[in-house]
Amino acid sequence: MKKVVAGLALLFTLNFTHPVSASVSFPIISQINDRVYYNYIVRGNTFYYADDDGTKLYDLNTGTLLRTDDTENYLLDVSTDENWSVQKDVYGQVLSIHDRFGDKVVDLYRLSYNDVEYEFEYYLDAKFLPNTSTLVIASEDNLIFYDVAKEKVTFVRGIDTDGTLKVSSQYITIGNDSSIRVMDHKGQSVTEILPTERMISYDLTSSNELIYNTYSGRIYRYKTNLEESSLVPFKTSEVIDMNESGTVVGTRDGSLYDMETSKRIFTNLPQARIAFNQDTSKILVIDGAVRVYNTKNLSKRIINMKINPKLSSFIERNEVTPSVITTSKDKTSSTITSNVTWRTDNSQVVYFSKGKLIAKSPGKATIKATFEDFTATMNVTVKKDPRPSNTQWLKSQKKILDQKGSFLNAPFKIYDAYSKVKGTNGKLYYNSELYVNGVFKDSWLYGTYRKKKTIDEIILPLSLEKRTDVTEKEVTSVFGKPKKVYKYEDGLTAKVIRGTKTLDQNKVKRINLYTIKKNHTLQVTYDDKGHARYMHLF
Repeated sequence: MKKVVAGLALLFTLNFTHPVSASVSFPIISQINDRVYYNYIVRGNTFYYADDDGTKLYDLNTGTLLRTDDTENYLLDVSTDENWSVQKDVYGQVLSIHDRFGDKVVDLYRLSYNDVEYEFEYYLDAKFLPNTSTLVIASEDNLIFYDVAKEKVTFVRGIDTDGTLKVSSQYITIGNDSSIRVMDHKGQSVTEILPTERMISYDLTSSNELIYNTYSGRIYRYKTNLEESSLVPFKTSEVIDMNESGTVVGTRDGSLYDMETSKRIFTNLPQARIAFNQDTSKILVIDGAVRVYNTKNLSKRIINMKINPKLSSFIERNEVTPSVITTSKDKTSSTITSNVTWRTDNSQVVYFSKGKLIAKSPGKATIKATFEDFTATMNVTVKKDPRPSNTQWLKSQKKILDQKGSFLNAPFKIYDAYSKVKGTNGKLYYNSELYVNGVFKDSWLYGTYRKKKTIDEIILPLSLEKRTDVTEKEVTSVFGKPKKVYKYEDGLTAKVIRGTKTLDQNKVKRINLYTIKKNHTLQVTYDDKGHARYMHLF
């Protein structure tokens, strides 16, 4: 008689948890090995950064230090054409302007306009208007327009300068946690944005789009008209930065969001502050060292997801690996099976187990899939299995087992010549220990242990019969009380292999032995849910 698996130690537990992988993977271009947290400006392929050594210029493509200019240690801005840079001293009382060669042009301690002198104080900021040599200086509730090329003040206006100064092709803005003052390039007031709750941060692109977020995480977006905003569907309480085209938003914690879909883009970027270059061909991740990434794969970001339509209808007892279909910005589609969270509103009709969708009984249900930031639902119909019931099927099996010493429709029986079995190599393992080494022919695994002369055992994996819901009660009602029972409290890991493919893998908690006529024994293996997984005749 074939030995029964008993007393084996549990070696591993079946696990269908997959490692999380990014949908969009950005290749790294270079790394700037300096301690950078702020005081930086990106212009073209150059990264400008100031510290106690002065202003440093790095090549974004290689991370190479190009030069270090002898400047003050707070970098405020670099002109669009990179002809000018402006820094301030640690006390905020001196503006230092340098040319494209890094040579100092002038140190400004005060400026005069219409016979009025304006001195600088600690809260000093300055930005170049895009594509001009005009430097807008915010200090002591005044905006001073200074033409660096002509070395003269062209205009001064009084305004509350408490906040962060930003400029675009059309606007000048100063924003703090309670308001954003908006002016045109002539210093004339356009509007004032007054949120109903405190702001965390705001950003203004050169193309005049403005975005801000509040402490509740709400995000408001103004396109070309700064009089009218729209509420962005996603939320974040992190400092935000929008790329110049207004298509994506990065945050201080390394998250990236698609403004078209309002969904998070899952990437391989580290959790640190994100910045963009002008055309978003590069993303910079800034956390001490600066990592520069190529964004060519940004077009692979997901913009839509649906559940595979093939999952809409099933026959009861069938099971399948569920999947979703995603569409990327570049219009390519992908079928995804891993890292998807599945739910059902009626587990009596369909349920999910060990990476499979299982049709339990006739009826209707709605399934829900979540992948990354996308969610989809689908109505599912399970139809009645036209085949005999489990009990009827077991009775048919018992009749053939008693009469012929084989399973229903099996081409061979016990004691037939083993050499006649032509098929694919098959194996059965318990806890990684080889238990049966034989040949698969159709749905049956045939084995021998009498010097390969006769068939001594036949194994039928019930998954091949699409009957993975047969219960011990149903088996006992047909085959009677088992003559012997083996229980495995910690469970055994069973695995069936056909060729090189794992056909079936389960956690075994119980094995029952039933007597069959012709002096045979039927071994039925039950999983941790009490369902029969293998019928083993020997």
